[in-house]
Amino acid sequence: MVTSRILATVGLTAIGAGSAISGIPAYAATDCGDAPSGATVNSYGSICEVVFDVAGDFSFTAPTTVSGAEAIIVGAGGGSTERSGGSVGYAGGGGEVLYIDSVDTSSPITISIGSGGAGGLNSGWDGDDGESSSLGSTEALGGYGGHGGGTAGGSGSGISANDYANGAGAKSDGPSGGHGFLPSDESLTLGSDLFPVLDSDVELGAGGRSAQRDNPLGPGAGAWTYANTAETGADGAVIIRWPSSENLASTGFSSEDLIFMSSGITALGFAAIYSTRRRRAR
Repeated sequence: MVTSRILATVGLTAIGAGSAISGIPAYAATDCGDAPSGATVNSYGSICEVVFDVAGDFSFTAPTTVSGAEAIIVGAGGGSTERSGGSVGYAGGGGEVLYIDSVDTSSPITISIGSGGAGGLNSGWDGDDGESSSLGSTEALGGYGGHGGGTAGGSGSGISANDYANGAGAKSDGPSGGHGFLPSDESLTLGSDLFPVLDSDVELGAGGRSAQRDNPLGPGAGAWTYANTAETGADGAVIIRWPSSENLASTGFSSEDLIFMSSGITALGFAAIYSTRRRRAR
């Protein structure tokens, strides 16, 4: 004979099971993979991201379920010249910024991150140009160093097809350096769903400013210039993103199936508990 205690236990168990099933997604979430050497891995909702932003040579193997990705490549920023006495200092130019709308992830990807150009150590000495960064065979060139002979760092050693791929460096007694790009800028990533506006966005490839407090911290930034300073440009970067849904394993049920199952089991649980109350009332 089924006792009230057994019915109550069955009812509570069914309610718990129904609640648990309602929390199961149609796809079983997995992470975006382990961070490879020299990189960090981030997750933004349905977007996975790996960022290489320290100078060096690296390799990246995407999770096996990823069929494609997009990327941004940033050349390193140029170094600045020193301002001393009555001389004028010149900031470094930002590195080139390139967007790739299709990255082949079927095999390991070779990545190289350029070093920022060193600053000119004496008044009148040029800052060094930033080094190039690359993903496979695609290369983003480094920004020019500031020139002690009287010109600010240019807008980069190379210009992409849109003709404003990076920021120009500033004079120490002039306006701030040119702007680079945010990853979400439509003029760069063409409105890609993988590069939405994020609170964590930083400017890429900006020209060096005329004072440290104004200097952007993003990859590929040209070095800032001010009194008695000759700074090093920022290292370049490679940012790769892919839809995290491509890295999810199917549970075999649709969302509608799971909702129906959850509702049915939960209803059975409440019915069992209601039955125990009727038994006790007799």
